[in-house]
Amino acid sequence: MASKRTLIVDDSLSTRMMTASMLAKLCPDLAVVQAKDGADALEKCQDDEFDYCLVDVNMPGIDGFELAGKLREKYPAAHICMLTANIQSKIQERAAAAGFQFLAKPVTPDKLETFVSACKDHDA
Repeated sequence: MASKRTLIVDDSLSTRMMTASMLAKLCPDLAVVQAKDGADALEKCQDDEFDYCLVDVNMPGIDGFELAGKLREKYPAAHICMLTANIQSKIQERAAAAGFQFLAKPVTPDKLETFVSACKDHDA
């Protein structure tokens, strides 16, 4: 996945930092940009392009699903994954219906490996 770019959007700084750190270990060539919320993410999208997006569902302002829809419009080929501690089936079904991967928090290396594998499959 060399020279690919990932956007991590989460209102929790610790979650963003841990996720970025784990991704760096799994995919050292992957460039990672962090955003603190939906508005910050959209601002960063003005000057950058992303291949993969990890988006928290519950954020202030623009929620994760609204942001993911905007990211899908801007980057139709991007692999988008929804992150949330809310593992209710309706959230998972909503993610699946929109064509987004779903990852339950807390983020772990094993869960991120699932994300990385899905990205590789998506690129193939």
